[in-house]
Amino acid sequence: MAMNRIFPGLLAFLLVGCSQTFSVSTYRDPSVAGLLPDAQRVAVVALYTDASIRKMTEDKLAHHNPAFEVTYPLLSGSLILGYPGICKEFLLRNGFDYVLSMGLQKVQRYPRQTVLKSYRIETKLFDLKRNCVIWYSVTESNSPDGWSIASLEVVQHVVENLKKEGFCLAL
Repeated sequence: MAMNRIFPGLLAFLLVGCSQTFSVSTYRDPSVAGLLPDAQRVAVVALYTDASIRKMTEDKLAHHNPAFEVTYPLLSGSLILGYPGICKEFLLRNGFDYVLSMGLQKVQRYPRQTVLKSYRIETKLFDLKRNCVIWYSVTESNSPDGWSIASLEVVQHVVENLKKEGFCLAL
C-alpha cells in the first residue's frame, strides 16, 4: 500500500528534471561529400532575439571546431534578418566559406504538463560559394529548464548530428 503512494511520487520527481532533445527532420544535399576541405572559416549565426542567448549559443558552437567563428561582434540580428543578401556578401568578402545558422522556429506550450514548453530550432549549413543549403535539421527540445538551457541542448545535438552525417570540417 505504501509502495503505491511512493512510486508515483518518485516517478514524478524524476521526470521533472528530465529533458528530451531529438531530431524532427534532417536533409542532406546528396551531392556533397562528408569532408569539407574548403571549410576554413564557418560563420556561426544564432538568429535569436535575446542577445545573451545568441552569444551563449554561438560561443558554444564555436567551441566545437576551430573553423567555427562567432558573428555577434560583426553582424547585428536585425541586419541579418532584414538584409540577408548584404550579410552574405559581407561574409564572402571577409573570407567565410560556410554559414552554420540556428533559429527558433516554434515554441509549443503544454499547459498542465511536466514540461511546459517545447522549443523547435531550425539549423542550416549553407555553402556561401555555391549559394545553397547543404545540410538542414529541425531539432526539438522539451527542456523544463527554459529557453537558454534548451538552446544549449540543441547545440550539442546538432554537433553530434553533423559528426554522424559525416560533415568533418577541416581543422
